[in-house]
Amino acid sequence: MPVAPQSFVTVAKSELALQVTQYSALASLVLFLYDHAITLDAEVMSIWRGPRTLGKLLFLWTRYFGLSLLIIVVTGAVSSTLHIKLSTMWG
Repeated sequence: MPVAPQSFVTVAKSELALQVTQYSALASLVLFLYDHAITLDAEVMSIWRGPRTLGKLLFLWTRYFGLSLLIIVVTGAVSSTLHIKLSTMWG
C-alpha cells in the first residue's frame, strides 16, 4: 500500500520542530552557563561571603535550581530524540 505524501510532510515538520526545540534548549543552556561563568566572581564576593539571609537563600535557590532544571530539559530532549531515531532505525 503506498504511503500518502501528507504523512511525509507531517514527519518532516515534526522532525524540524524537534530539532528547533533541541537547539533552543541547548542554546539556553550555553547562555545560562556563560552567565554563570562571567558572574561567578561577583557572586562569590557578594553572596557567598555575606551573612545567611532569606535573600541569599532565594538567590542561590533560583540560580542553581534553574540550572539543574535546564540541564534536565536538555538531556531529556537529547535522549528522547535519540530514542526516537533508534526506534525508527531498528524497528
